[in-house]
Amino acid sequence: MRTPPPPNPLTTVSVWIAAIFIALREGAAMTPSLAGLAAAMGGAWSYLPLAVLILAAVVYLMRTVFDPNARTLPPPVFAARPAPEAEKPPEPPPPEAGKPPEPPAPRIFLSPHNDVAQLLGVGQGQTHYQAERAFEPFVGKWMHVQGQFGDLLQLGLPTEPQYVVHLDSNDRASRPPLSLTFDPDWLDRLTILQRGQNIRVAGRVSSRSFGVLNLNHCELERPE
Repeated sequence: MRTPPPPNPLTTVSVWIAAIFIALREGAAMTPSLAGLAAAMGGAWSYLPLAVLILAAVVYLMRTVFDPNARTLPPPVFAARPAPEAEKPPEPPPPEAGKPPEPPAPRIFLSPHNDVAQLLGVGQGQTHYQAERAFEPFVGKWMHVQGQFGDLLQLGLPTEPQYVVHLDSNDRASRPPLSLTFDPDWLDRLTILQRGQNIRVAGRVSSRSFGVLNLNHCELERPE
């Protein structure tokens, strides 16, 4: 594409001559004292502005077409639209996915002399901090307890319930200070137990609070 050259002096002068002639003619026609001048500018002279404008247009077009110095604009460059990204294939599963699950850690049971009373008495007479540090070696270990089935409670959220069993005793003062938490899988077996029924439970030591030993992940071993 060629850029048009700027107007040359001849084109500019021609346009001005045509404009001045038309202005004089129109002004003379509107002034009675210049009626003779208006008549003189009529007739064939009235075509002078048109001829001058045509000459200016012809000169301008000839310069536009035949001027060797006219610049040629480069063709327009259109930005290429980026190609859409190809969908990534699904990532392969990690190598560990095909391995069988690791077996659960072996259960370590406390010795029989580590009963409920002994665990609750660990750190007695020490500061709370010292007593908790002394109790830490027992956390995560398993132990056996037994007694009479007393009550069943549901705790936790409805979507993640936990079931807590309290043991009972004929003598309320000798009631075992235990809180036995069972997972939901044990609910069917827990609901058929009767108050006063002797049960044996295996549970993992979790914590102790307010003089109560808490065991979780409990399992019934031998309902009697």
